[in-house]
Amino acid sequence: MSKPPVGYVSIRLFAHATEDPEKVLTAAKNLFPQENVEAIQFKRTKLKGHHGNPIIILEAKIRDPEIIRGLLEKLASALSPQDKRHLKQKISLHVDGSNLYLRLDKQAAFLGEIKLSNVDSIRLSLHFKRNWTKRIEEACEKLGITT
Repeated sequence: MSKPPVGYVSIRLFAHATEDPEKVLTAAKNLFPQENVEAIQFKRTKLKGHHGNPIIILEAKIRDPEIIRGLLEKLASALSPQDKRHLKQKISLHVDGSNLYLRLDKQAAFLGEIKLSNVDSIRLSLHFKRNWTKRIEEACEKLGITT
């Protein structure tokens, strides 16, 4: 893959009071190739939930084209054929402007798997470059994220 059509990636997830924040961070880092993990810096924000329970928000913005390329290749190789078909069929629900929004299973990511999920998920936003905005569906197919 030459230069990826994605300009930057935003990742966001929550570590709830019942979760070990380091394990939650591991889940997020498992989305990326091992050689890129140390270069990704996550910002931690501490909050209190509705009932006063502690919540930590972990966020990162990745602009490095090599790290983005590695993420896209890992998504393409690890998403199941069912998830790829589902994403293709429902792509309009995942696209807003120049952004593709994905929610990935946090528990599966901790175990080294990548699956789509809407429950307690890792929120991944792929921000496509301007010249790809109208062609996100085509780009996803070329990248192997959809089939």
